[in-house]
Amino acid sequence: NENFACYGKIETVIDDFCPAVGCVSFTIVSDSDDYKTFLETFLNNFVIDDRDTIFSNRDKIPISFAFPGPNGPRIRSRTFVALPLESILQNYISEVIENVNTTLANIKSKSSGLVLLSGPVGTGKSYLIRAMLTELRGRNGYICSPPLKFLEDPGQLSQVVSESSKSIVVLEDIGDIVSIDNVSSHVDVTSNLLNLTEGLMSLLADCIIVVTFNHDITKVDPAILRSGRCLANIEVSSLKYEQAKELVDFQIPKREYTLAEVYEMKRTGQQLEKDTEEKKIGFGR
Repeated sequence: NENFACYGKIETVIDDFCPAVGCVSFTIVSDSDDYKTFLETFLNNFVIDDRDTIFSNRDKIPISFAFPGPNGPRIRSRTFVALPLESILQNYISEVIENVNTTLANIKSKSSGLVLLSGPVGTGKSYLIRAMLTELRGRNGYICSPPLKFLEDPGQLSQVVSESSKSIVVLEDIGDIVSIDNVSSHVDVTSNLLNLTEGLMSLLADCIIVVTFNHDITKVDPAILRSGRCLANIEVSSLKYEQAKELVDFQIPKREYTLAEVYEMKRTGQQLEKDTEEKKIGFGR
């Protein structure tokens, strides 16, 4: 969705620019035959799929996005670059990785169930979902957006589930829906979620529901956490100081950091602005 101007050697453009994007359209302006070399090298590293889009030749995982429609869900299929769990171990504390590995093993032996990912904003829950979809590539992944619309209309959600014999349906940021404080206003929505993971609707297909929220786990409706219904409750916490420090190449204040904060520091090459502000004293305070 942005326009880039690339100047320099052809090899630099291919090595630095191409891997950073999933699909591109481009115009080559040249007063020599160099563009022929560029185009040949570019297409040798990229392949064209059935949507006439240029994609990296690296390992790709299929994923579908579902949107509610007047006559049923509209589903758009895409791909993302595979993200093996072992490639992001450094982004999480050991307890999270252990919990994810146990969850992956459980999912492989289950036909339905609910997986909860909770934690503060920026701790890497979406990254974990990408890794889980990579490790469970035998299941088709569906991202339902907005999730509340699907939970309010079980007919639309059941159509998504029925799209594949084995699937993983992702409902992101539904903390307000599963919160104890709002259970009375969302009682039907919660019932639909539970029925899909354990009730008669779970017979539609072999489907695992993954939900994420930023609320504290103690604020979640206990009915959702019931043993046998909830396959896993993965609490994704911030990184400890020692682990965050290993991911950056400079000194940082001693505190915990979210994954988003760590990557922001890696991007800028400096400490976060809130950590570098000097405390004013006296009348300037």
